[in-house]
This record gives sequence, C-alpha cells and structure tokens, in this order.
Amino acid sequence: MDKQDEDIIMEEEEEDEEVEEEEEEQEEEEEEEEEKEEMVEDEEIEEPEEEEEEEEEKVVEEEEEEEEDEEEEEEKVETEELEEEMEEDKEEEETEEKDEEEQEEEEEEEEEEEEEEEEEEEEEEDEEIEVEKPIETNKKDKKKDTAKKNTTTTTTTTTNQKDKEKEKEEKFKNKDKEKKKEEKAKIKIKEKVKEKEKEKEDKVEKEKEDETKKTNGNKNNNNSRRVLENGTIIFCEWREQQFIKCDIIEKRESELKNGTYDYYVHYHEFNRRLDEWVHESRMDFSRVIEKKQPVNSITAINSHGGGAGGSGGGGANGENGITGGNKKQPPKRPSQKGSMVMDDDSKLSELEKEHEEITKVKNINVIELGRYEIDTWYFSPYPEEFTKTDKLYLCEFCLKYMKKKTSLKRHALKCDLRHPPGNEIYRSGNISMFEVDGKRNRIYCQNLGLLAKLFLDHKTLYYDVEPFLFYIMTEYDERGCHMVGYFSKEKESPDGNNLACILTLPPYQRKGFGKLLISFSYELSKKEGKVGTPEKPLSDLGLLSYRSYWTQVLLEILKTHKGNLSITDISNISAIRTEDVISTLQSLNLIRYWKGQHVIHITPKTLDDHLKIYAKQTSKIDPKCIHWVPPIVNVKKHR
Repeated sequence: MDKQDEDIIMEEEEEDEEVEEEEEEQEEEEEEEEEKEEMVEDEEIEEPEEEEEEEEEKVVEEEEEEEEDEEEEEEKVETEELEEEMEEDKEEEETEEKDEEEQEEEEEEEEEEEEEEEEEEEEEEDEEIEVEKPIETNKKDKKKDTAKKNTTTTTTTTTNQKDKEKEKEEKFKNKDKEKKKEEKAKIKIKEKVKEKEKEKEDKVEKEKEDETKKTNGNKNNNNSRRVLENGTIIFCEWREQQFIKCDIIEKRESELKNGTYDYYVHYHEFNRRLDEWVHESRMDFSRVIEKKQPVNSITAINSHGGGAGGSGGGGANGENGITGGNKKQPPKRPSQKGSMVMDDDSKLSELEKEHEEITKVKNINVIELGRYEIDTWYFSPYPEEFTKTDKLYLCEFCLKYMKKKTSLKRHALKCDLRHPPGNEIYRSGNISMFEVDGKRNRIYCQNLGLLAKLFLDHKTLYYDVEPFLFYIMTEYDERGCHMVGYFSKEKESPDGNNLACILTLPPYQRKGFGKLLISFSYELSKKEGKVGTPEKPLSDLGLLSYRSYWTQVLLEILKTHKGNLSITDISNISAIRTEDVISTLQSLNLIRYWKGQHVIHITPKTLDDHLKIYAKQTSKIDPKCIHWVPPIVNVKKHR
C-alpha cells in the first residue's frame, strides 16, 4: 500500500507540474504577444529613423568595405614585393653558396694534389734507400709487400671515412645556413611590416590632425571663431606661415560639410590674380581689423560673351595685358559701332562699380588649351552652365569651349581648322601672323575675348566685334599653328591708336613674344604711313613693356643715324607718337627743354652705356615677310 500511495502522490505531483508548466507557457505567450505589439508600435514610430540609420550604416559599411579592399590590395602588393625581395635574397645567397662550394672544392683538390705529391716523394725516397741497402732474401720482400698492401688498404679506408664525415658536416652546415637565412628573411619581413604599419599610423594621425585643424580652425583662435561677412578685413596665412592682411570678398560652406566655411580673399598689395578660396583654418580670428561696407555678391553674367576688341589691361607682366583701357577717361565721341557712349561721368562710375562687383570672384580655375593646362587669373563672363566645373576645355584652333574632355575629343574629330581663321599676312621661320576680321568671324572673335578676359583684369568686353581687326600670332609644328598671343585694333581709330588690346598666353610669356606683337603693330602703322600709339591709359606693367620697346628702338635710331635729328624725325622713322618719344627720352635723361622747345642732349659714351643695358637682342619682325595692304574701311559714325 505504501508503494501505491507513493505512486499516486508522484502522479499527482507530475500533473500539478504539468498544469503549472502550461500556465507558465500561456503567460509567456501572452507576454510575447504584448512585446510584439509594442515592437510593432515602436517600429511604426521609428521606421523612418531606422531607414535613415540603415542607409547611413550601409554608406559606412560600403566605405569600410572599400577601405578594406584598398588595404587588402595594398597588403597583396606589399606581400608580392616582399616575396620578390625574398626570392632575390635567396638567389643572391645561392650564388654565394655556390661560390663558397667552388672555393672549398678547389681547396680540397689542392690539398689532395699536395698529399699525392708528398706520397710520391716518400716512395722515391724509399726506392733510393732500397737501392743503397743490400738485397735481402725474397722472404723479406714478400713481408714488405704485404705490409705495404696493408698500409694502402688502411689509408684508403681512412680517406673514405674522412670524406663521408666531411659530407655530413657540409650537409649540417648547409642546413644551418638555410635555417639562418629563413630566420633572417622572416625578421626582415617583420621589420618591413612594422615600418609600413607605422607609416599607416602616421598617415592616419596626420589626417586626424588636419581634420581637427580644419574643424576647429587655428589653434590660437578656437574661442574667437565666427562667420565672417563680406567686406571684413582679416589676417590670413599665405606662404610659409606668413600672415597677410586680406579682404573677405565671398563665402561658401566648406566641402568638408562640418559647419565650417571657405572664404574668397583678396590679399592687400597683391595682384588680383592671386585671389583664392581659403578655408577658415588659415584665418587669424583674433586679428579682425575692421569691416568695410558689405559687398553684394552678384552672379556671373549669363551671356555668351562679346568680342576681344576694346580696352584691355591689368596684365601680370610686361608681355601681357598691355593696355589699360578707357577705364577712367570716357571717349570724347563714339569711335565704333560697338562702343559704350557715356553722357555723364556718374554713369561711367556706376558701370565701373558694377563691373568690379561682378568680376570680383574668379568663376573658372583651369582651362585646357592644346597641350597646356593653364591656371586662370580673373573672372570671365562665360555662360553660367560652363562655370560649374573646375576645368574648361577649349579647342585651340576655333576656341570653342566645352565642359568635358570627351566633348573636346569628339569636337577634334569634326573640327577642320589647323590655324586661326583669316588671312596669313606674315611668316618667318615657325612664326606666323593671321589677320581675322571681327565682322566675318564674329563667333571666333567673341570666344577670343572670353579667353583673354581670363588673364586680363580691366578688359572691357564688347558684344559687337565688327569694328575690330584681330592679329593672331602662332607657332607652327606638324600638328598645326598654335596660338601664342594676339592684339586687336580698331579698323578706323579717330585717336590714332594702333592697338586696343594685347595678350600673350601664360605658357609663352617671358620669351619675347610680347615685344614681337608690339613691334608688329608699329610695322603695320609704317605700312599705313601713320604714327601710332596704344590705347591709353596703360597699365603699370604695360607701360614698362612699351617703354622697354620704345627705348630699344630710339637708341638704335640715335646710334645708326648720322646728322641732326628732331623729335618729329624720330617719330616718323619709328612710327612712335611724339608724346611717347619725349616721355621715353625724359626717362633716360636724354632730353632737355631749352628756349621753348625739347632738345636731345646725348654723348657717345652715354649712348653706349644705355645700349649695354638694352643689349639683349630678341627676335625681331622682318618687314620683308609682311604681305599686307591697309584695308579700305568706311565706318558709319553715330549721329
């Protein structure tokens, strides 16, 4: 009965446990359902956030995967390089081992030869002794023969044993050498891996430092950092940690997208071509000097540009941007169809201010022209859609501009030009000059004007290029005639100007092409039988370039001409206007004002001294190679 009672009790306990388990399972299921409902609600709420997080995670994962792939590729390259180095080391060691083995073999051979020689000598000595001694019985001879045989057998066995022992020692030595080589190679690999890991760590640290600098700005100015407004004057780091005063012209959000700004700055006492975009980390926020009136940011002119005639200037050296243009002096009367006529100085000043505001920020950084990539200097009113890229591509023959390299390649297959349009009026060696009429080749001349404005500061673009002639200087090779520079002139100038705008492209500057262009303009004036002068006012560097040309020409005339010479005579010979002759001679202290007139006062010694200074003989225009007749032009004047 006790066993039955125990069984019954056990069964009841099992049933109770089963019931409890079922209840617990039901409770767990209910809790799971509640949790699922809560999760669904949370998911409904957090779905957009999770999606964003997932997208961010995906982007981060993709970046990490790319970095891992790059690291793996680098590691593969490194391992391959190490393996190659290992193989080279092995080859070198093998060659060394071979050399050592050969040396050992040679030494062993020499030793064997020496032993053989010694044995032969001993045998000879024994024979001599035997001859001297009396002949003994045959028994003694037989005993000696047997003894000799025994000695020879013992020597052969000993030599064989020695050879075997040597071979074993050599094998052990070779094994030890191989082990040492492997250990050395492993050590080298470990050292190289450590060095590369250190380099990677240093790079990462530098990148982190750069990021912290860019995000935080200057270390000394973290607390004073703020957003600068246009017109603010501040000190900015320029070259070799040198801080220079500059104006804030424009601002934009930084490419780092971390809340910082880039500023377009103009450095005081520097040419505008050095204006650039600078990150705020190069600013010294503790040295904000003052604030000018805010500069209104004006977008670029959305026009296809005008001609290259009219006024130019502001070049960077004596061979570029020669004329300063009619910036301060309004024309007395309209000189051409496309010129701007001002009724009042106030209107002119307003237009000048508007032009300055528009052209303050450079809109194109680099152009590709032929085989050259050229950094631009100034703003040029190309269409806005072409200014959204850092580089603009130009056909070097027709000057058409494009946004992409592929477009330029397709255009090159279709473009038939291999020289500027127009007539070739001069050729000497590989230098040619082409005359292009703005009326017949309007689009080319407008494109030329847009190109020139990238390197001329105060150049005024006219939308009508018909009143101008353009003279394009080129260098010839097997691919065609490549533009070096150009100058323009009015077809009919009431002021007697023989040059309106001049430009030498940056890759060809400081090679004498600027003076060639100036010389060519005066040779055309001689053909016309006129005295000419460039359009005034000249820029400071333009004046230096012209003054250099005028000085060289006038000194050569004074040196070669015999007899009396008046200023008008010099002007007629050189086609240089009398005012320019007088100003040049005054700068050389070769002219005096006596009894109401200018008198040239010069001695042979002073003339020779000046000629030594200007003794650099550059290439000159050969008048015999000019094939040109002055055009007959009837320009309709405005009423």
